[in-house]
Amino acid sequence: MVIGRTALVLVPAAAGLDPLLLLVAALCSGHRDVLPLPRPTGRSAATVAGELMRNPGDPRTASEWAESLYTSSTSLRRAFRAETGLAFSEWRTRLRLDHSL
Repeated sequence: MVIGRTALVLVPAAAGLDPLLLLVAALCSGHRDVLPLPRPTGRSAATVAGELMRNPGDPRTASEWAESLYTSSTSLRRAFRAETGLAFSEWRTRLRLDHSL
């Protein structure tokens, strides 16, 4: 992704513009869905996903989320894997990465 965005700044950089400023501008250009993130559809996983989308920095583990939803952590993790193709931790990391961009 960074390499793809840096390609946007190579030509202007050759024209004498500051490549670092151009890179920062490219990274901040508002491309929100750079890494499309599948959203779970089941009740428990969708609830967790919704809360994490509102607050990506929430530090709760899958076990803590499961306990608050009166389900098992195994069920929650399986739901994330089945509904998104990603493990809970991978999904949360991707969400945080998308949010940081």
